[in-house]
Amino acid sequence: MRERILGFIEWYFKTSEEYAVPASIFFCFIILFSHFVVGQSTSNKAAHVRNEIVFAGVFGAVAFVICINLLITPQAVSHARLMSVLAIYGVTLFVVLSVAMKVSLAFWLTKRRGEKWLKELDYLYLSLGGIGIVTSVSRLPFVTDRIAVGDLIAPLMLTTAVVIRFLKTRGDIAGWNKIATIPAPAASNPGG
Repeated sequence: MRERILGFIEWYFKTSEEYAVPASIFFCFIILFSHFVVGQSTSNKAAHVRNEIVFAGVFGAVAFVICINLLITPQAVSHARLMSVLAIYGVTLFVVLSVAMKVSLAFWLTKRRGEKWLKELDYLYLSLGGIGIVTSVSRLPFVTDRIAVGDLIAPLMLTTAVVIRFLKTRGDIAGWNKIATIPAPAASNPGG
């Protein structure tokens, strides 16, 4: 498995940008379509949830490994290619966390923290945004002590913060903080 992921990363960086970036955006749309449209209409919800977590998890892991690879062995990457990697990371993180919330995480958080846990997500995304801002300050031309790692950590932190904010909004709309029991996998979960 490790060789396949590393092989994909090598392909991604050696492939022409005219193929790699549109393919990344296409995968983002496929993942979101599967999550929002197919997931609501399928009759076997448990199988769809499992497939969704595996599919999004693999692509998210690959995007994360690409970022780690860039941290370890920096190389020239175009803006479009980096934005497409961050898009894959953000979309897959959103889908995996949304599915986890719908399956049982929202119930566990409500049981453990009460209904206020959804409002407490503000602290998490503001903290991640703050870390992203602090690490991105090294890019200013008049700053003398540059943090080389911050060049990639900042976009990752800010992308994660935006995902947490989208998740909070989705949870507000779906009422995830009012879940009294763990939803049955075969039952339809409207709005979630």
